[in-house]
Amino acid sequence: MRGVWQKLAAWLGGRTPTPQPSHRYTFPLAAFPDGQGTPLSVGGRRLAVFHLGERVFVIENSCSHNRSPLAGGTVSGTVVTCRTHRARFSLETGRAVGGPTRRPVRTYPVTVTEGRVVITVS
Repeated sequence: MRGVWQKLAAWLGGRTPTPQPSHRYTFPLAAFPDGQGTPLSVGGRRLAVFHLGERVFVIENSCSHNRSPLAGGTVSGTVVTCRTHRARFSLETGRAVGGPTRRPVRTYPVTVTEGRVVITVS
């Protein structure tokens, strides 16, 4: 691992990277309707929260193809389809799995405990 940091520092011109602070935001699970996406703005970020049965996924609420919101997209399994040009993204990884783009969307760590959703944004 040390070699990775040395290479990164060399790439940054000798500067060492500084970790970004992360913030945790907590919401009741009931705030996110099951089976669909919900737009959410926290910490200056536009997120899309998908509550699918026992699982919750959080991705950026902006299609990497044309920046359309993903929260209102169609969900099939763990894939969301953008309403505008039908780009498809894995809710688990953010990877583009179909449509007019290959660029992924960002995912965010999320946990559900005792009916509370905790989203970590850095």
